[in-house]
Amino acid sequence: PKKGFGVPLGSWLRHELRELSSDLLLDGRLAARGYFKPGMVERLLTEHQQGVAAWQDQLWSLLMLESWHRMFIDARPQAAPAAPSPVEAGV
Repeated sequence: PKKGFGVPLGSWLRHELRELSSDLLLDGRLAARGYFKPGMVERLLTEHQQGVAAWQDQLWSLLMLESWHRMFIDARPQAAPAAPSPVEAGV
């Protein structure tokens, strides 16, 4: 039978993605949203990066949520002002 394969997410978060994960999760924007306790997010990240615990699944979920939020909520273009009606435009 077909079987998927895992990726070394835990290692990536400790090495290759360490700076990215710290930047996204600790720069203050995630904390300002008020969804999560900033101290807990920092604790999960620190414990994982130091090898004390394996929080890769939780951290990956936080990273994806924050990335999504920045891409689709924060970067959402503002609505353009409504065009004036013909009467307002003097037509």
